[in-house]
Amino acid sequence: MKILNNLLILLATGSCAFSQMHHYDYKQELRNVDQTWHSLVLPDAVFGSTQQSLNDIRIYGITAENDTIEVPYLLRKRSKAVKTSSATFKKLNETKNANGYFFTFEIASEEPINHIHLDFDNKNFDWKIKLEGSNDNSEWFTLVEGYRIVSLVNASTNYQFTDLRFPQAKFHYYRLTIPANKKPQLTNAQIALTEVSDAFYNDFSINKLQTENSSESKQTVVEVHLDQTVAASFLQLEVAENFDYYRPLRIQYMADSIKTEKGWRYNYNNLFTGTLSSIDTDGFDFPSTSLRQLKIIIDNNDNEPLTITGAKIKGYKHELIARFTKDASYFLVYGNDKAVKPRYDIEQFTNSVPQQPALLELDNPMAIRKAMISKTPSLFENKAWLWAIMGIVSFVLGYFSLKMLKK
Repeated sequence: MKILNNLLILLATGSCAFSQMHHYDYKQELRNVDQTWHSLVLPDAVFGSTQQSLNDIRIYGITAENDTIEVPYLLRKRSKAVKTSSATFKKLNETKNANGYFFTFEIASEEPINHIHLDFDNKNFDWKIKLEGSNDNSEWFTLVEGYRIVSLVNASTNYQFTDLRFPQAKFHYYRLTIPANKKPQLTNAQIALTEVSDAFYNDFSINKLQTENSSESKQTVVEVHLDQTVAASFLQLEVAENFDYYRPLRIQYMADSIKTEKGWRYNYNNLFTGTLSSIDTDGFDFPSTSLRQLKIIIDNNDNEPLTITGAKIKGYKHELIARFTKDASYFLVYGNDKAVKPRYDIEQFTNSVPQQPALLELDNPMAIRKAMISKTPSLFENKAWLWAIMGIVSFVLGYFSLKMLKK
């Protein structure tokens, strides 16, 4: 029995001795690891072979003694950061003359602002407003003029664009002029300084863009095919028409595909819901998602379909900040459906991570040879072992039975 236990331990130890890297599909060697902290930008090729959550990304090192070590890292998406500082203010008065309605605000602090959000009880309007600033409530300076704000509410559309964005200004008083026939019912205003740090994007090339208009469903469906799977987070459509339009829109991405007798069947997941508008043409931001094919569904209702001439797709750069402590040959590995998100101590000590660690380069992706994995069969999968154990048990039982009979 002691020999049998030793054999089982030996078999279990042998099966665990293989490197963790063999549980993954791809590896890329890291070049010039010569400091404690390094950063590396994930190449686009990674996203087509990882989980959507990126939980299966690891950095492994092979030491001179052939030991495998795991390197802790932080994953950073180089997205834009938005910081909003609200300003304290009070509405002084509401007046009217032949030029329209006037709303005057007094700012309590001396901080600059560049953003005003307005809420109205009015449901449908299209106003071109004027914003002025003053330090003495007497001499006024124009900040924006002819700035368009819109509200469109009906059975099929609920769209509002009432945000004023303008160059940073510092005044004690602000005056809003609205040339409207009906009194604007201003219910609330939010005045703030909004600071946006630049995002670091990758621009993706489009392989194919096709548009189909359906008179039956009153929809325009745009399919965008990329060259490869990428991590995308921004879409902007190029529309040929110059007239005003407000169209409900859904953005979906192809999650998977199934081959049937009638051909390929594609399954799409919703990514973003909003409005395609001639007023706000900045594009659409959505959570960073690994994708290769997009479907944009535009509800035309009873309107003429729009002419979509092109699209722009971008995605945030994904960066790993890793800590190296030993001399080894290091590899970025990925491609494991069963891997879970790693948990590292450095997540709790981000203040000690340098702001700009040295950037690493990656070799080309290489498939990890699964044939190298030596899978040791379970002891009881082998019938010879099973018969041997049964024979030993039968012998022991028979031996003790005979001794008892003799007594």
